Amino acid sequence: MHNKFITLRYDKCLFILQDIRDLFPYYEIFFKNEYPLSIRKGDIVLDLGAHIGFFTVYAAKRAGKVIAVEPLPRNFSTLKKNVMLNHLDNVTLVNKAIADRTGYSHLTQEFLSSHLSKSGIPCRTITVDELLEELGVVPDVVKIDIEGAEVYCTESRRLAEAREICIETHGTHDLIERWLKSQNYSCSSYYYNPILIIEDILAQFRTDIASSKLLLRFLLSFIINFISSSNHFGNIKIIYGKKFT
Repeated sequence: MHNKFITLRYDKCLFILQDIRDLFPYYEIFFKNEYPLSIRKGDIVLDLGAHIGFFTVYAAKRAGKVIAVEPLPRNFSTLKKNVMLNHLDNVTLVNKAIADRTGYSHLTQEFLSSHLSKSGIPCRTITVDELLEELGVVPDVVKIDIEGAEVYCTESRRLAEAREICIETHGTHDLIERWLKSQNYSCSSYYYNPILIIEDILAQFRTDIASSKLLLRFLLSFIINFISSSNHFGNIKIIYGKKFT
């Protein structure tokens, strides 16, 4: 433990977790390879929905530059800590939500996600193209997990110049696939299965007392929230696009 935080290490990456729920995206990214992107030295990587920085840190150790966008204040605070903890100087952090316009909105937070709404946590919003224009970049590799706001990415001209794009869709798979194909990407997709993530978490932890307590807390939290969010999980599908050359 790190005060009230949990710390985990993967390869040469070190992470502070906010709470037990962060085990989920940790195993999604590092043990299920949810985002099968080929990051090259010198690449500019765009991470939309950076959460607390698992993919951001992993990508930053391989790429030339990473732009990490995360709207939730609590997540963003831990994201900054994880970037600093790993001594990364090639990461640009953006505390905004991707939307169809630049301005202000609100976020509603759920068990493992958040989405734009009329009330909730105040946040600033920005379109993908305005973000990229402000930073003066065109990404080579893009990872998107923004809880339904991925539909706004289809309005971007600059985004479609990326070599590879991986998007977690939330009831938007068909629309996103049509858009990717219209932009000259080959596509492959698969369903998100939270049960398989749980199996991996159980397999990875040692069965000492501390880990057993950690797992019990996680499983209880997961079961309670999975029941209430089963429709949400059922709509999630990952789609990977690679630009035809």
